[in-house]
Amino acid sequence: MAQSNTRERDRAVRTLTIDPRIRRIGFASFDAALLEDWGVRNIRSQTPAVRVRRLLIPSLIRMLDRFEPAVLLIPDVRPGAVRRSQHVCETIQAVVREALRRGIVVHSITDAQVKKAFQRPNGRGPNKQKINHLLVEWFPELQASLPEARRLWESERYFTPLFDAIARYCAWQGVPEIGDSR
Repeated sequence: MAQSNTRERDRAVRTLTIDPRIRRIGFASFDAALLEDWGVRNIRSQTPAVRVRRLLIPSLIRMLDRFEPAVLLIPDVRPGAVRRSQHVCETIQAVVREALRRGIVVHSITDAQVKKAFQRPNGRGPNKQKINHLLVEWFPELQASLPEARRLWESERYFTPLFDAIARYCAWQGVPEIGDSR
C-alpha cells in the first residue's frame, strides 16, 4: 500500500491561517478546503509593546484553543521575507512556540510564494486587488468583506489582513486555474 506524503495529509485537516498586524489580526479557519470561519479581530489599546503581551498573543492563543487546528499557516517573518514590525515578529514567534508545544504543524508562507502561486501562465502575477477578487470568486461568502482598491496615499483597508491570510492558505493548498471555482 502506498503511503501518502506528510504535506498531502496536512492539507486534508483543519487549518488555521493568521495574518497578525500591530492593531488587528486577520484569520481564517478551514476544514479540508472548506472555509468555516473567518474575520478580523481588532486590538487597539495601549502601546504596541503592552498590546502585544496583553492582547495580541493571548488572542491568538485563544484562537488555537477555539479552532483546534492540526496546521497553522503564518507569514514568514525571517529577515528579508516580509516587512513586519518587531512586535508582530515577536507575536508570531510566541504563537509558533505555543503551536509546536501543542503538536500543531506550522508552515510559514512568504509573500513571494503567494505571488508565485497566483502567477498567470504568461509569467505575470495579479496585484492584491485582483487576488482579492479571485478569492471572492472561490469563496463568495467573502463578498461583503472585499476591500476596495487602495491608492498609494491611503492606509491599508480593514479587511486586508483577512484576505492576505486566505491568499496564504490558497498558496499553500494550491491555487485552482483562473476561472475554476472551488
